[in-house]
Amino acid sequence: FQPLSLYLDKTQVLVVDDEGFNQIILEQLLDRMAVGCDIAANGEMALEFISTRLKHIPAEHYELIIVDYDMPKMCGPQLIETIRQLEEDKGLPPAF
Repeated sequence: FQPLSLYLDKTQVLVVDDEGFNQIILEQLLDRMAVGCDIAANGEMALEFISTRLKHIPAEHYELIIVDYDMPKMCGPQLIETIRQLEEDKGLPPAF
């Protein structure tokens, strides 16, 4: 078993979940694996994080995005579809 941090060296994970408890658990779990994360409470906020990261650090886009299925403003499947289109438009490999 290899630590996740070996695969995600210098890469941030994006956690998208509207439940505070889930955010805390995922953040602590990733922290224990020495993997940094950004946390978005909904799909719109996640798209802002992604856009900002692509604008300022295009070479270090999110490689892993953990998405809740049922959220306000934009559900998980809608968010994933929007992210996939954005990645395709920018010529980026898809995040997991």
